[in-house]
Amino acid sequence: KDSMKIVEEISTVFPAVVAGLHYETVYQSLNPQTVSIYYKVIFAHFIKIVSNTNLSLVPEDQVEAVMTGLVLKHATLWNIVQCTKTKNFRKFFSVAIKFGHNFLDYFVRQILPFVSKYFIPFQTLSLQVISSIQRSTRQLQALCA
Repeated sequence: KDSMKIVEEISTVFPAVVAGLHYETVYQSLNPQTVSIYYKVIFAHFIKIVSNTNLSLVPEDQVEAVMTGLVLKHATLWNIVQCTKTKNFRKFFSVAIKFGHNFLDYFVRQILPFVSKYFIPFQTLSLQVISSIQRSTRQLQALCA
């Protein structure tokens, strides 16, 4: 399986696992006792996948596909970050701060210049990228305050 697909799959069940609700997953060791370990590994792997993309080297004919991919990847980021909104958020706080910082650094250095460069020809997609990231960055900012 593609590693980003695995990250997406696991991140979608995080909220249910954290809340202690019934969940169906192929990852049998993922449960309320192990979720904090999964969280750290998944967040680190997500940051590694995303930050390995050098957006300044994207050819013109692939800009639309890359922007669409950014929107999808940041939906995964939201699934990861929203675990910090639960009553058990202390387990996830330090991990979210550490890896959230890495993501924000990548966002400022790569994503913003990329979106700015192609804002006029891809206005709708550019706004989708920014709005998909905004929820997560707002939550990370609230954690830092």
